[in-house]
Amino acid sequence: MARQTKPLNNTKVKNAKTAGRALVLYDGDGLELQVTPGGSKLWRFRYYKPFTRKRAMISFGSYSSVSLSEARQNRESARALLSKDVDPQEHKKAELLRQKSVSESTFEKFDDGSKTMLTTLNKAEDFSCKESDTKGTYFCQVDIDITLLLRTKSKP
Repeated sequence: MARQTKPLNNTKVKNAKTAGRALVLYDGDGLELQVTPGGSKLWRFRYYKPFTRKRAMISFGSYSSVSLSEARQNRESARALLSKDVDPQEHKKAELLRQKSVSESTFEKFDDGSKTMLTTLNKAEDFSCKESDTKGTYFCQVDIDITLLLRTKSKP
């Protein structure tokens, strides 16, 4: 049977202090607050990986930047991913990688004054392009399921 824990409240989280070694306060359903001897308070979520059933942990940030209610929302979204057999850590890494690839995109100004987003497609192993109704415009499907609109002088 699972251990019954009393949910944390803002007062208990705010006043949490430790003497000598790390203190862990449990909120329930895998969410915990680690209070270090240095005074930092870190939200963590413990869970079992979907296929290997090994114990894992993901951090949600510090208490000053992530409130109790936000940590609980993060826990619920992680539990929703776990119910779909998706590892929250891997999902987070994939999202960061996707955001990084979007931020590496550049804008180029064409002769007609329009700006169009161009990405480096040489990193993609498989992509296909088809011409749209507008002359000089192509829709490209990249292997990471992002559809891009490219305006070029010639087909890529």
